[in-house]
Amino acid sequence: MIERRVSSKSAKSVLLEDYNDVDVYVEDTGVGFKKIFVELLNKAFKNKYEIQHIFPLGSRDVVIEECRANQLSDGRKKVFIVDGDLYILRGEATEKLKGLFVLPRYSIENFLLDEKAITEVLYEEDPEITKEELTKKLDFKRWVSLNEELLVNLFTTYAVVHKLTPETLTVGYKVNRLTKDGNGVVCPVKTQKRIDQLYTNTTGQIEKNIYTSEWEKISSRISSEDNKLLKYVSGKDYLIPLIKSRCKSFMKLSASNTNLFIRLAIKSDVKDLDTVINYVIE
Repeated sequence: MIERRVSSKSAKSVLLEDYNDVDVYVEDTGVGFKKIFVELLNKAFKNKYEIQHIFPLGSRDVVIEECRANQLSDGRKKVFIVDGDLYILRGEATEKLKGLFVLPRYSIENFLLDEKAITEVLYEEDPEITKEELTKKLDFKRWVSLNEELLVNLFTTYAVVHKLTPETLTVGYKVNRLTKDGNGVVCPVKTQKRIDQLYTNTTGQIEKNIYTSEWEKISSRISSEDNKLLKYVSGKDYLIPLIKSRCKSFMKLSASNTNLFIRLAIKSDVKDLDTVINYVIE
């Protein structure tokens, strides 16, 4: 039954071949995500390809399996896209398959966290405030600096726990449980307590030296990287709720999440995403 449903979704590309230069298969099935991918990918494809439709398949495993089943050319250009998730933080390579592109950030939502795009969308939302005032109030770079160390440490913990005790709740733990005053910044005390709890729970099942070794592998691998917050921390579950909270602290946001996401996708830079063009099956 599942195979028939996936095949049905995949087969839709034949009906839409006049609208797509490339058939793009992704995980996300949420409302608005087709448009988000279309806007971002058309910029990433740099006029070489144009797409109007995306084919969401529902999960990482299903996208990978569909890619595995499409290794032989059938005359259609294709690319299969999965989230980076916690795997990229651990530096674990996904199965090498022709046409499989692993996002170089946690998820597609991470590409919406573009300072210029956010400022422009906020400017459209408020009839009075100037861009200069918005930029000052948002103070994006400070927002990043206040959250980066805490959240990267937390997601390093999540990555370790996800590997050693995969049944443990990680990213599903709501970020609002880690905040205190609605300014879009996580509370150091609450966040460290969460990290400590996960350490205690995991080392109650796994030897401490194994946990420490996994932690140090990740920490040493990413220590010299820039933009760790925007790359490795979940945009959907953590960063976007935090930046929205920060914006709401100084202005009213009337648009829905879906509307905001699409507008951000239209305006956001696609640095790091443009390598997707190299993964298209010709």
